Amino acid sequence: MLRGGEPIATEDDLAAAFHHEVIPLLEDYCLGRADLLHRILGSLVDADTGRPALMSPQDLAAALATEFTSGTPGPDA
Repeated sequence: MLRGGEPIATEDDLAAAFHHEVIPLLEDYCLGRADLLHRILGSLVDADTGRPALMSPQDLAAALATEFTSGTPGPDA
């Protein structure tokens, strides 16, 4: 992800991009279906409300890493 043409470098910038860019795009894609958004983002979203879980930028970075990495490097690693 880029901000001002530069890669996001801080946890605060990552959290801002996640909440203001990624979440709105996924909400549009899911057409307001909380269950589908939860299937995509897992524990990062409340399954009942479809709202992002509230956490600090540091916790969000760790939660994203946990949710989207298997511990096994993929072919691009």
